[in-house]
Amino acid sequence: MILNDEAHHCYLPKQKGRTKDTERDENAKASIWFNGLLRLAQKFKLTAVYDLSATPYYLQGSGYTPYSLFDWVVSDFGLIEAIEAGLVKIPYLPESDSTQELTLPVLRNLYEHVKADLPKKGLRTKKKEAKGTKLSEVPPNLPPLVKGALDQFYVHYKKYAENEREKGEASVDLLTRPPVFIAVCNNTSVSKEVYKFVAGYEFEDEHGETRAVSGHYDLFSNYDEQGRTKKKAPTLIIDSEALDEGEQINDEFKKIFASEIKTFKRDYAQLHGQGAAEKITDAEILRKVVNTVGEPGKLGGHIRCVVSVSMLTEGWDCNTVTHIMGLRAFGSQLLCEQVAGRALRRMNYFLQGYDKQGNPTTDKRKIVIKKFPPEYAHIIGVPFKFFKGGEATTAEPPEYTFVQAIPERQQSHQIEFPNIEGYRVEYADDELRYDFSAIENYEIDGSKFPIETTMGTAFSGEEQKLEVREVLERREQTLIYLLTKELIQYHFSDDENRPHFHKFHQLKAIVSHWYHNKVILLNIQDDNYKKLLYFDSPKSIVDHISRGINPHINTAEYIKPVFNFHNKFSSTQYVSGHTVKEVYTTHKSHVNYVVMDSGWEGVCAKTLEELDAVDSYVKNQFLGFVVPYVKDGQDRLYYPDFLVRVRRKDGVLVNLVIEITGMNKDKAEKKWYVENRWLPAVNAVKDKYGYAEWHFIEIANDIRNIKNELIDKVKSLLK
Repeated sequence: MILNDEAHHCYLPKQKGRTKDTERDENAKASIWFNGLLRLAQKFKLTAVYDLSATPYYLQGSGYTPYSLFDWVVSDFGLIEAIEAGLVKIPYLPESDSTQELTLPVLRNLYEHVKADLPKKGLRTKKKEAKGTKLSEVPPNLPPLVKGALDQFYVHYKKYAENEREKGEASVDLLTRPPVFIAVCNNTSVSKEVYKFVAGYEFEDEHGETRAVSGHYDLFSNYDEQGRTKKKAPTLIIDSEALDEGEQINDEFKKIFASEIKTFKRDYAQLHGQGAAEKITDAEILRKVVNTVGEPGKLGGHIRCVVSVSMLTEGWDCNTVTHIMGLRAFGSQLLCEQVAGRALRRMNYFLQGYDKQGNPTTDKRKIVIKKFPPEYAHIIGVPFKFFKGGEATTAEPPEYTFVQAIPERQQSHQIEFPNIEGYRVEYADDELRYDFSAIENYEIDGSKFPIETTMGTAFSGEEQKLEVREVLERREQTLIYLLTKELIQYHFSDDENRPHFHKFHQLKAIVSHWYHNKVILLNIQDDNYKKLLYFDSPKSIVDHISRGINPHINTAEYIKPVFNFHNKFSSTQYVSGHTVKEVYTTHKSHVNYVVMDSGWEGVCAKTLEELDAVDSYVKNQFLGFVVPYVKDGQDRLYYPDFLVRVRRKDGVLVNLVIEITGMNKDKAEKKWYVENRWLPAVNAVKDKYGYAEWHFIEIANDIRNIKNELIDKVKSLLK
């Protein structure tokens, strides 16, 4: 008889054709496992195989309907039944919050709100692209919402760890081992950023000396306030990169845990032989640390926080996990249950007596039922959306339209444009003025950032709160001081990165004015919550402040372009691509069609065809015309809708950039960079390179008046 555990990895695949590498790998392992059982059946008299699995589904890429139950399932005792029976811990999940989200609370579906701002590439890819250059360690860069979630969840963890878990959890043993906090990330770059934020990191200063920065949380930081490594580091990172590097298992670690490592090698030798024990790698020791988290006297007994990527593929039976934060995509019930399952293993299985009212009692005369006393887990970032499989359907192939430049129109209708990658600001003097009246407010959006989340469970009426707390206790002047320091570093340093600290007091006054007048709270009443700026990227904040300093320099006299090194200019002659969208046929354009993302593009194209002043135009599709701008401390690209060449009444040609759809995302930043950086920069060198002056117009409120607005704009160019 065979007891086949984790049997969802054991099946005969029928997938053919192209599959992802991970799916091919999973299918190969499943096939080996399945065929191994067949070989056993041929060699021995096999009576029965009992498959056991918490998730008895076919996996993605198997060739079967994903997440459909195996045909041979005879008993399905699901997670909900296990919770109701008291066999696992009771999970607390976010049920509501202070934001304006109408479906799931923000902390229930965290990754979907921050995925655009997380690193896309793993550390291996980054190192490969660095081509041997050592990657320098920099401060952790996480979205404000992730920092806020960590902050609130840590406060709850700390309160829970300080003996509050004794309430309702009857086992004395619960107080003998620290509760464990897990962050499950989507790639090694994200896990490294989370790890640096909570545990701290080391870097080399300008003198080549190694210095350490403490983590944000005292219970999780691997360094003390003086930057010294703690003897027993409470936070562990476990992913493919950490296993490859083995940096956490250094000489100091081996010295501190000499007795535990000796015990581990002794046990290993009994199973694999003394020779194998002597060849144990640092990666194997690290795995042992992970596998003994929460076990007193073992290598991992002191661990409080685990930051991971591959926790779902590791065999892991820690039962002291009380808090889990998911920071990855969840496309199925399988993933949700696997991640949550890391926190649901009970610590104890002794029976508690209860009376008629459901209260625990030791009086045998009053006991009417015995059951396991409740144990709890707290989970954020795991949406628990159930996945439904279905039959595959075949879609009709779409019809493509080939969009290209027409050679016969090149001489009369070709439009050239400067290929700008950035801007160089030249300061004429040390004068510092400021005017924020033309700059949009810096918003702290309480409609999206939860300052309070209610955690609940379907198995009791009890609720718990996650609240923003610790950041509110920090001093306002400290924040202003830090922002002034960052402002000097990013915007008031010379070409050799030497900061102009002599401007500190002037800039501090400007930052203070900005803080009290330009920072506004949405959906939050208390001004003390302006301190949520601590969670924002310092660069994104000071970039915003810098736009209001010395506004008199936003002219061609002081702003210069940074051209693309290889291609300073581009043109419509390179347009070529296929589209499935509707198109509008052109006559005044070098390109044969205008691709219509909406009807507005078609209306604009028709209007440009009709206006006598229009010499040529092109839709910015397959064209590659961009305006660089900065948002949240990150360099981004804005793609306006149309480029137009118009002829003024005096016969002079000018270029016009038209925005037709309203710049729905980052509108304030895009418009400011067009008007205060891109236009001054390209017009500063128009005579040097011999091209016509550039202008900009936005027609986003009412397409019905587009003709009059364009005519008025052309007339204004004569002034």
